[in-house]
Amino acid sequence: MSKYFVGGDVSKGFADWLILDEGLAMVLKPFRLDDTMAGHRALQEQLRQVLARDAQAEFFLGVEYTGGMEQNWVHGLRQVRDLPLRVARLNPRGVSQYVKGNLTRTITDGVSAEMIARYLHVHHPKISFNTPAHPLEALRPQWTALSMLKKQRQQLSNMLHGLLYTAMPSMLCYCRHGFADWVLSVVAAYPTAAYLSRARVATVAAIPRVSLQRATSLVESAKTDVASRTDQSASELIRTLVGQIRHLDGAIERAERSMCQQAAGLPQVKTLSSFIGIGELSAVGLLMNMPELDKTPEAKNLCSYWGLHPVNRQSGDGQTQPRMSKAGRAQARAVLFMVAMSATVHNPLIRDVYERARRNGKCRMAALGICMHKIARIVYGMLKHNRPFNPAIDQANQKKHQNHNSAKQSAAHITRLTRFQQHDRHAPISRREYKKREALRESQSALGTESEIIAKASRPQYISYQHVLKDRTELSKNT
Repeated sequence: MSKYFVGGDVSKGFADWLILDEGLAMVLKPFRLDDTMAGHRALQEQLRQVLARDAQAEFFLGVEYTGGMEQNWVHGLRQVRDLPLRVARLNPRGVSQYVKGNLTRTITDGVSAEMIARYLHVHHPKISFNTPAHPLEALRPQWTALSMLKKQRQQLSNMLHGLLYTAMPSMLCYCRHGFADWVLSVVAAYPTAAYLSRARVATVAAIPRVSLQRATSLVESAKTDVASRTDQSASELIRTLVGQIRHLDGAIERAERSMCQQAAGLPQVKTLSSFIGIGELSAVGLLMNMPELDKTPEAKNLCSYWGLHPVNRQSGDGQTQPRMSKAGRAQARAVLFMVAMSATVHNPLIRDVYERARRNGKCRMAALGICMHKIARIVYGMLKHNRPFNPAIDQANQKKHQNHNSAKQSAAHITRLTRFQQHDRHAPISRREYKKREALRESQSALGTESEIIAKASRPQYISYQHVLKDRTELSKNT
């Protein structure tokens, strides 16, 4: 069959298209179609004309992820049944790196469509075409909206905290962990210290979850408060902020309840919820960002997909400190961070991982990153084998690798690299590389014979490399 590669550069309201054959010759030069029914039909008609000229034609069509603007094109093309058409949504990062590799300087919509078609020509064997819709695809916009609502609530809470510092400072001692519902009720009724100082204790105690003792303390503290703002504008603004925060609290609660109800029928949610630290909403967030497990052969692939894998840059004699990549799904990392925070307190397995990382010198955030990586591997195992969390399985897996020695692995790796030529001390290498080679040679010699270990232990703490070579020469003569 003849293969044709169709690249589409999607913009708001329209898209630019281009068709290449197997020899990368343009079958159709770039053309623009609107994101309407007429535009969709025109694209299908152009593909049918190519099929009429070549009955053995097979089309590989690709568009980049553009925040949802490509969804109409993908959905419409997947409904076409009379064309040998394979549709894929491409990772923009891969296409961008391909464009840079081709040293393309001028970027237009037509050039972008051509680069997408060329990218399909090179990488179509490993691209997933006609992938089925994700079971939680419809919840992704709702999850994004939920994140925005939480962000807005945090912004309003920060603003309210700043106003209360000048209008009622004594109330802030009850807001160290956020604004409780009774605090918002008190602030809405008495927005400044001047209002609260004139209030009756019984009236304040009538507010839900405010005891008589607490009401007395609030009124007495307001009488001696050092508030600097008692104007009417501050009172109105505080009441407005409290109303907005309460409105957002209701919207957030409704959105979370709706998402949990829509995903309640999935068995994967129940499986993930068996892990101490993952609730229903966290399970939904992880499942929405889960790749196809059939095309994810190992747990490390899932960690890379979520950007949890370590990045270690080494070139020549230079090397940077390993760090988390953060190149994958940000939503999944945000959910895993909160899961790790909870699991380090309530899950004994993850708490042990966290404490061991801290004992090894890791800072708090680095230790949490290690816990996130561990939880991602556990999530992969639970979903891959469709069984709830069992700590005994993880302990058995750890016993299989308890004799793992990274130092021996590193030495074996260097041995494989230098199997055709051993390290030469007289090579024009840098001082840093010279020290590395000497340290490696000493470690290998130390593991060799007992006499070498004794000779090394008898040396002073600081000694030059020339003296080391002299001692070894004399030792070999004596033996």
